Amino acid sequence: MSRPFGVWLVTIYAAFSTLIAALGFYVLFSRTIPSVSGEQANFFATLGVLDYALSALFHICIAIGAVYLFMLRKLALPIFVAGAAFSLITAIWHLLTHRFMAGVGGVSLTGWAELVVAWAIILAVILYTARLSKNGVLT
Repeated sequence: MSRPFGVWLVTIYAAFSTLIAALGFYVLFSRTIPSVSGEQANFFATLGVLDYALSALFHICIAIGAVYLFMLRKLALPIFVAGAAFSLITAIWHLLTHRFMAGVGGVSLTGWAELVVAWAIILAVILYTARLSKNGVLT
């Protein structure tokens, strides 16, 4: 069966997102972070195991969900939903620890725009995958 164009878009997005995340983890763990100051420096200095785990789980879910979607499997949907849940848990964790949006330099219009676009993409992928599943495209 040929894959719908949207499946290709999600797969490319997930591959790009996973690559960027892997590079980000490399930069963080190799201690080659470019010079940042203020709130961002404090944010990166205070990241803990839970922060890394939640971020990794989100990106792993997106990558695995995209593989299943590319294979046109229904399992893609719950994996994407799990990724969204990890992203939501991360946002709540950062709200509770007073680090919400500190990684992008603090609360700003740009930071909010990034957050809204990221959630719009996640929700669009979930809704698209659900529609494919409902229409019998995914098995």
